[in-house]
Amino acid sequence: MVIRNDVREILHDYMHENKKAQVFITNTGIYGMRMFKDRVFVDDRLFEGHSERYAEDAAENYVMNYGEWGEQ
Repeated sequence: MVIRNDVREILHDYMHENKKAQVFITNTGIYGMRMFKDRVFVDDRLFEGHSERYAEDAAENYVMNYGEWGEQ
C-alpha cells in the first residue's frame, strides 16, 4: 500500500457501477492506481517503469472488469 504522504497528485478518476480507480503519481515519479469497491479501499498498485497511460489503462480495466480484474 502507498502511504498517502507519498502521493504527489491524483491525476485521474475512473468510475463504473460500484468500482472507482484513481491514477496518481508519487513523490518519486512513479505512477500508480488506488482501487475502491463499494466506496471501500481495496488496494494500491504501483507501476514502476511504466507510463501514465499504462496506469490509466489499468484503472479502466479495473473498473470495467477486464482482464485480471474480471468479476472481482
